[in-house]
Amino acid sequence: MNFLEELKLSFESRSRPEIVVDDERLSVSDNEDALWFSGRDWQEISRLDWETHKDAFYTLSPEAFAYFLPSIFKITLEDPGKYFELADIFIGILDRMPIPAYWDDFLLTRMVRFTAKECALMSYWLLDVASLCDAYDSSSINRAFDTMQLLEREVSIQRPLSS
Repeated sequence: MNFLEELKLSFESRSRPEIVVDDERLSVSDNEDALWFSGRDWQEISRLDWETHKDAFYTLSPEAFAYFLPSIFKITLEDPGKYFELADIFIGILDRMPIPAYWDDFLLTRMVRFTAKECALMSYWLLDVASLCDAYDSSSINRAFDTMQLLEREVSIQRPLSS
């Protein structure tokens, strides 16, 4: 089974989120990009969709973030070797100290929603992206990989990350 098939299989149990906006207090214009994703299937999201609505990455609800994130992995692997800003942003979000107590709410509220299997798949994606495109900073990818390994371990034993 190739990575894209594994990706679809791993994330197929996730339902489309009913709530896509993370913070109702934001203005309509701030939420506009996230609202565009309402009712859409993550497998149908394209590079152009993300590039046109990239602010959604920060304003999607944690559930919507978990649902749509696999589309970023899919896009990078459909066009290997081509830089994708949202992939770089995700790598940057994972580029953390290996101490969950220092992680921000954005990371904690989103990444705890993934299963150990999904975390393992993301770790594999990081290695794959590093080998396919040299536009991503290797040090950042290494730290992001370490973060994913920690997340996978913590999620698999169901320990709260903030402790």
